Amino acid sequence: MQNKIQSIFCCMNEEKIRYCQWKSSLNLTNSFAGKTDFDILVDRKDINKLLSLLINKGFKRRQSTYDKTYHSMEDYIGFDSATGRLIHFHLHYTLIMGKKLTKNIRIPIEKFVLDNTMIDNNFGIKIIQPEIELFLLSFRIMLKTKIGKSLILTMLKHKRYLPQNIINEYNYLFAKIDFDEFEKIGNLYFMEFYKDVKLLVNNLNIKLNIFKFFKIKKRIERKLLKYKRFDSLEKKCEYQIRKFSSKNSRNFLSSGGLSIAFIGADGSGKSTITEEITHWLNWKLSVRRIYMGIPKKDKMCIILGYLGNIARKLQLLKFEKYIFNFRWLYVSYYRKKNFYQSQKFKNQGYIIVFDRYPLDFFSKMEKPMDGERIDSTSILSCKEKKNYQQIKLPDEMICLRVTLQQSINRKKEHQLSLIQGTIKNKIEAIDSLVNANISKKIKVINSDCDLNSKILKIKKIIWDML
Repeated sequence: MQNKIQSIFCCMNEEKIRYCQWKSSLNLTNSFAGKTDFDILVDRKDINKLLSLLINKGFKRRQSTYDKTYHSMEDYIGFDSATGRLIHFHLHYTLIMGKKLTKNIRIPIEKFVLDNTMIDNNFGIKIIQPEIELFLLSFRIMLKTKIGKSLILTMLKHKRYLPQNIINEYNYLFAKIDFDEFEKIGNLYFMEFYKDVKLLVNNLNIKLNIFKFFKIKKRIERKLLKYKRFDSLEKKCEYQIRKFSSKNSRNFLSSGGLSIAFIGADGSGKSTITEEITHWLNWKLSVRRIYMGIPKKDKMCIILGYLGNIARKLQLLKFEKYIFNFRWLYVSYYRKKNFYQSQKFKNQGYIIVFDRYPLDFFSKMEKPMDGERIDSTSILSCKEKKNYQQIKLPDEMICLRVTLQQSINRKKEHQLSLIQGTIKNKIEAIDSLVNANISKKIKVINSDCDLNSKILKIKKIIWDML
């Protein structure tokens, strides 16, 4: 992971692209491990050169709804094929900061910041000069910190007025700065802020009066007002629009939404893998995991199953058959509803991960799997068939193959000889489906490797699909 990311920054350095990691230098270890994003300030003149480099390295542009989109910022997502982790580059073309949903302050010192960078010895990335980062960190925190009940409780409980992670950042920078350089930069470029920032930094690790902290915050905020992007009324309107947009907040790729179905016999690991893939993608993209199997926990399914079992015990065979047929009809409606819901989300840019999927191929089995189940002689059969006909194929399908012995080993209930016949039929059906390969959409994952290797293979396949 680290080698891949370092190679990208090495190329950026060789191409003489003017950039730097302009905040959170403390978290570089996590960034290079793929646990958090990079915040890269880029010179306007080098934007196209950098974007061309990222695209050549396999990065994809991520877009967001209005609540997460800001002027002169872009997001690019990359993939490390060795670890399966995603890489997030948050590109900044100007220095915008402020409260969530507005970011109303733009400080026009991009050239100064990019003229004063340094190479990090551990990772080879250009980072902001620590003395400058200390000033910008103070501005960001003062703009974001809200004087209210939560801050007062934090001060009373923990004897501090800032979160511990912010204190850690301050201490990290405080240990790295040259105090003469800090004073020089403060007097030359941040003259009006220097005294307040110095007072704030010097009182970090001691109890600071809330009123004194409030005064420092207000003074810094007032001096930053000359850099505001919006007037008061405009800012309020901007905030309300973004707040409204946040109700349907999402992140998506420029290529749009995608539906991926995972199919396989019992014991192939469908649920485990779909859960892992959803978690992986959900870090930076909007994902919906939709179950297309039998909704065993659904109240209507439980009631119909209970009534069917009573009819069986009372030997009311016709009534039992009708109840179970009605239950299968309900399952077809449930799956159709989930399909239409998935289409709506896909059209909004979501990635849809289906756990199981009803295919016409399965309906032809003697004991169908995730398909039509009602006998053709029943009057309910036509309605069930119509429901399944409305469920179209997903964009992509990933088939998880498993042997009978592996299925038995993974699930104890499969050790019963009564069940093994059914499992064998399902495995044979999956093998037949793979051989038929309808629409050439099926990507096959064999069971000849451990779970982690299998998940890594699937991540590579999905990344190529996106």
